[in-house]
Amino acid sequence: MPVSASVTDLLGGVPAGERAAIRRATRLRTRLDRLERGRSPFADSPRERGAHWTKPQLVAEIGFTEWTDDGKLRHPRFIGLRTDKPAKKVVRERPGDEARKSS
Repeated sequence: MPVSASVTDLLGGVPAGERAAIRRATRLRTRLDRLERGRSPFADSPRERGAHWTKPQLVAEIGFTEWTDDGKLRHPRFIGLRTDKPAKKVVRERPGDEARKSS
């Protein structure tokens, strides 16, 4: 969804770093809108009210504090999109994966 002229006018008093973040978010939303699909691409789909599903073509780097006991991410945060790895090569990390790699 492109930023409208009225929203752009309001950005005049927003610090440059925040304006850049808004532009990055707008570009990401545009890319995601082009990949939208009606259903989840996952076999075991989470039930999320109001979710917007996309074709699994982009790879995001997600930082997080730790894995929960039930295998979920605690405090996940979007770091950015990765261009060095195709989506088909991504596998889900499991708790302890890093510990096993280093032993």
